[in-house]
Parts: sequence; structure tokens; C-alpha cells
Amino acid sequence: MKIPLIEAEGSNYDIGFIIGKKLKSRLKALLEIEEKNYKRESGKYLSEHVKSLQPIIKRTQKHFPNYIDELRGMSEGSGIGFNPIFALGCEDDLAYNCTSIAGVSKDGILLGHNEDWLLDHLNSLFICQIKQKNKSSSISLGYIGHLPGFSIGMNSSGLAYTGNSLHFKANKNGIPLQFSIRALLDVKKYSDLIKLFEINNRMIGENSLMVFRNKIFDVEMTPKTYDIISGRKYLAHTNHVLSKKLIKQETRHSQDTIWRLDRANKLLENNKISIDLFKKILSDHTHRPHSICCHEYEKRKGVPYATIGSAIVNVTKGEFYIAHGNPCKSKYIKYKL
Repeated sequence: MKIPLIEAEGSNYDIGFIIGKKLKSRLKALLEIEEKNYKRESGKYLSEHVKSLQPIIKRTQKHFPNYIDELRGMSEGSGIGFNPIFALGCEDDLAYNCTSIAGVSKDGILLGHNEDWLLDHLNSLFICQIKQKNKSSSISLGYIGHLPGFSIGMNSSGLAYTGNSLHFKANKNGIPLQFSIRALLDVKKYSDLIKLFEINNRMIGENSLMVFRNKIFDVEMTPKTYDIISGRKYLAHTNHVLSKKLIKQETRHSQDTIWRLDRANKLLENNKISIDLFKKILSDHTHRPHSICCHEYEKRKGVPYATIGSAIVNVTKGEFYIAHGNPCKSKYIKYKL
């Protein structure tokens, strides 16, 4: 099944309504999948979690009213209740493996990302192109049931970012991560980024490898604080903490995240950076089954994880390449910002 492309413009509510209407059937199917997965991962059903949402919704409304409107539009466009859709974005700490790379090529600054998740989410991704008056336009890859851009995104102000899981003690009553990530698509200035990083009541932490106006850097965030790691010609990140400031707060990581990072860095260091090199890295099978390109192997508790999507962005040229499923087998399709 092809990754759907949604083109949306207007107010945040309008954007959400268009997304909800066009993805209605897939959204309903996703809710059925998540009901089972949430029980397996957290010990309770997603529908049970809905009952405790009101304080979280109120807190999120204070910081991100525009994106609450966008989620309400998605709810009304799809005919699905607001609380169940909001609840989908409150299980962010269940995300698992991803690999992100960035580098300077002769054709522009590149950002690449493999999205690894449960195999039953292979058809849960969507591409979204957004146009808004007096705001940055954007293109992104994310999850159906979430606000746009939850995996990787780029905007017309020169920002591109990816998202990787990191494991810190969660703040279960904090603001769901999807709201601050959605806000990245609207960023115009570096000070806008800092304001997002300084939010100190996130539900979970995460990592974002970023390119902004010819600079490469990585941001590791706990629920309450953050640290920035600078890059030069290239930079890579997987799923373990690199910041000396934050490393003591990390609760766990797996051996395969270290293998994947070492492999990505080795290939970036010893080869000429290009789109073809990025495709090679994101398709790499060294340390298989714990490789950068993951093929539904049992990584944790017998659960089948896989690379369900891969993306490469040329930030300089505004080009967005997306492959559905494993990039070693799938063709990258080109989109323009």
C-alpha cells in the first residue's frame, strides 16, 4: 500500500480537518491496532488511558492552542472522537529504534532517517505538505493519528529535523511529544527552536538531528531539559545518549544502537557524502539482525520490528526522498517542498 500524500492549507483547524477526512479509514484501522499494542506495551488498553486525559489536554492547550485546534480538526474530519485521537499521541514513549544521519555534500546539506517500528504499522505513515499564510510551508513524514511530521520534516525557512527515541524517566502528566515536534514545521528563527527546547514539562524525552540554515546539530531532550551537540561535515545519531550533561539520566539502551551508530559514522567518515552514500548507509545490513536497515527481526520480547520507511532530505534544494518499507528493496520517490 502506497504512503498517502496529503496536501493541506488554511488554518490549523482546516489542515487537521483535511488530514482527518482523507485518512478516515486508515485512522480507524490504526485505532484497532493501537488498542492491542498499547495493552501489550503498557499493561492497559488505550481506551482506559482516555479517561485520564483532561489535565494533560489542558496543559497542552496552554502551550500549543493552534495544534490542539489542528487535532480537533482531524477529529471532526474523520468522525472519530477527540480524546481517542489525542490518546494516540500520548503513547510516544513506546517508540523504539531509528537511525539518523546528516552531512555536507557538493549538492547541498543532506539529512537522512530510517523509521523503525512495529511491522503492523507499515501502512501507518503519511506524507503531508502544508501551506499556511504568514508561516513556513513544509513537507514531512509522520504517523497517521499524530500531528504531521512525527518522523522527519523540512520547512521553507531552512529547517529540517528527524526524531529518534531516547529512554529517560517519563513524565506521564507532561505534554505529549508530538506537539513540540509539530511546532518544528512552523519554526522561522533559531530563537523559535530554543523556546521549544526549553519547555520543561514534556511527557518524554527524545533526540532530534537537525539542519538549520547550513548548520548541522543534534538536540537530546529529557522531559525537563536538553543539550545541543554540534556537527561539522557530518553527524549521526541512533538511540543512546551522547551528551555528557544528560547521560546519567538515561534509563537504558540496547547494544544494537551502539552498533548502528558506529557503522553509520564509519561510512560517513570514509566515503564522499552524497545521496547515493546516504542510500547505502540506510540500506546497510552490518550486524544483522541488529542493522541500520531492519527486517522484522525479534529485537525485543519477540516483537517484530522493521524499517517501515526511509527518507533523505536535501535541505539546500528543498528535495524530499521517501522509500516505503526497507530502503534496500524500495525505490525512493522524490517530492519537492
